[in-house]
Amino acid sequence: MSKDLFGKKIRATKTQAAFIEHFGGSAVSMGGSEVPQALQRGVVNGVVTASAGGAKKWHEFLQTNYRLALNYGSSVIIANRAAFESLSAENQKILVDAFAAAGPEISANFVSDEKKQMEFQSGKGMKIIESDAADVAAAQKAMAPEWEKWAEGQGPKAKEALAAVRAAIGK
Repeated sequence: MSKDLFGKKIRATKTQAAFIEHFGGSAVSMGGSEVPQALQRGVVNGVVTASAGGAKKWHEFLQTNYRLALNYGSSVIIANRAAFESLSAENQKILVDAFAAAGPEISANFVSDEKKQMEFQSGKGMKIIESDAADVAAAQKAMAPEWEKWAEGQGPKAKEALAAVRAAIGK
């Protein structure tokens, strides 16, 4: 894994940059509309994205999909506080219940779309490579100090949150 990133320019988010840079790559930040041309011209060698995310639009510029879960996006459903509080208690409950029901459905739809897009992209010639246990373990080990450094820089609440997450997942 690390040899594959060395010297490569990878379009990544700020949260993914530490991973790319730890393994010898250069993280490049750019808007989604810039990615196709950057891939064509060699400005970047690859991207960190989901099959059902950016790769949905950029698949013709990508030959390989290496499936290592670096991070998961967080989707939130939000409402304007004043508008929400202006609703009756009954309507607030209806809205909260609808959002609570929609969350798992949105997640399930994304998982389904991810699988569908991988199948489509594979059918168009993209090589799909699942990460192996050794790469996952190496990535986790290598990035543990980065998470500590991140939490330290964010303050006590982030350190508590990281400890709680690690305890919950046993790492």
